[in-house]
Amino acid sequence: MHSRSSLTHTGHDTGSDYVIYPGTEWFAEAFDTSIVTAWVKASRVPHWLRPASIDIGSPLTACDECPHLHEDCVDGNVCVDHFEREMALYRTARDTRQEVCEVHWSTGLASLPDVALQRIRRAIGEHFELTPEASLTVRIDSSGREKEPLPLLHELGATSVHIGTARARDVDHDFTREQVLAARAAGFRSIAVDLPIDGARKPRQMSLAPIDAVISCRPTRVMLTRECDSAMPGTNFPETVLRSISDNRHQIAATLIDAGYQCIASDVFALRTDTHAIAHGRGCLTRQPYGYSAQPVSTLIALGPGTVGYVGALYYQNQRLPQSYSSMLRAGQLPVERGLFLTPDDLIRRTIIMSISTNLFVDIAAIEAAYGIDFRSTFASEWKQLEKLERAGLLTVGTQEISLTPAGRLAGGLVCRVFDLRTRLLADKIPNDDLL
Repeated sequence: MHSRSSLTHTGHDTGSDYVIYPGTEWFAEAFDTSIVTAWVKASRVPHWLRPASIDIGSPLTACDECPHLHEDCVDGNVCVDHFEREMALYRTARDTRQEVCEVHWSTGLASLPDVALQRIRRAIGEHFELTPEASLTVRIDSSGREKEPLPLLHELGATSVHIGTARARDVDHDFTREQVLAARAAGFRSIAVDLPIDGARKPRQMSLAPIDAVISCRPTRVMLTRECDSAMPGTNFPETVLRSISDNRHQIAATLIDAGYQCIASDVFALRTDTHAIAHGRGCLTRQPYGYSAQPVSTLIALGPGTVGYVGALYYQNQRLPQSYSSMLRAGQLPVERGLFLTPDDLIRRTIIMSISTNLFVDIAAIEAAYGIDFRSTFASEWKQLEKLERAGLLTVGTQEISLTPAGRLAGGLVCRVFDLRTRLLADKIPNDDLL
């Protein structure tokens, strides 16, 4: 699923609009498996010398929707066979077990039968070397359709659980509360909950009831998601609209802060004891295709259909069609469909966008020193948009720093889009007056 904004939706995203930059809509299909395989084989590439993250994606949760069209998919065997084969290809290509400091399991994966989950966990240990402090995050659905085996997941090494969905109409708050309490009883140290909010432009239209429902069960982290904002093409809104957005989100932030939460990233609030809050305090909170991470990694190994991975400035995405994904694995190839090498301009803008998302500010002097640029002249057109957002109360602009205000921290996507050159070039060619 894609939109005009350079964001990536892989079935995992929560919080701020910008998951990676540039987004997958810029990936080229000419970038094939041979390129990624060559980088995997180059085990002396600096990025491979540091521990990596793994994202295992299986977006479907209902067995009757199994994309592989095999009768035995009901017990998860076919899916697990594919994951094991893909892990083996990575290990063979590198001729060594890659160190891994974080593993993420998608919603569909966590809903597989117990035996399948145990097989996947064994396969990870066989093909990768988990660091002593490695974390395992599992994402489960908050709609109430499935009840994942939380005690078993914790027994298999899961340290964090993320409960949620990006669509407000799918949320079952009673089920979410039950899952939070069950996760706490099972021993999970970090419990995140998605809180979908509408894109209402007038404060009076915002109901605080969903926020109160989430706060009542005291998850360690609350991730705000928005359905309507993802349709916004850029920052070309009347300042009255921007001020309404600011007022609306200031009300949300105040409610969470009064309940003991602190803002640690764009659209993310956490208790001080949460692992992500601790990482934010240390300056090592990062944004990954599957969500926020407490690990500063430069390599993400993508496993499963449609998942996104990267090695340094090289991005890639697996085959989105399950049949194509399966065929490439059977042929002994990494199932890569498309990818992108980031340009120097992409790298600068990515650094700025990710700093806005995770640090809530941009250190202008640090950007200038790292990339050898004059920030004000390089981003002259962006500076005008920043001043507009400053007048709307979303940020403050100084000579050495750009900082999000409390309201701006809940509108980080709007600030990120100021630096999204690729989408702006497209927007200039696409009439969008009807969206204002």
